[in-house]
Amino acid sequence: MSGLSELEQGKLIEAVESLEKQVTRLNSRLDSLEGQMKSGKGIVIGIFLTASGISAAAATMFGKMLGE
Repeated sequence: MSGLSELEQGKLIEAVESLEKQVTRLNSRLDSLEGQMKSGKGIVIGIFLTASGISAAAATMFGKMLGE
């Protein structure tokens, strides 16, 4: 590293190591958030399917009551 003093080289190495730690930490947080998002999508789909099933059953019951 021409043109840099030993102190500047040390600071640069320290900054790079710090950035590596931050990138590693942020990658793990991103993986965690992606996992939460995937499980959240499954829950939302389940809620919509349940709600549509309940509304279909209610519509059938009202149809039978009012049709007779």
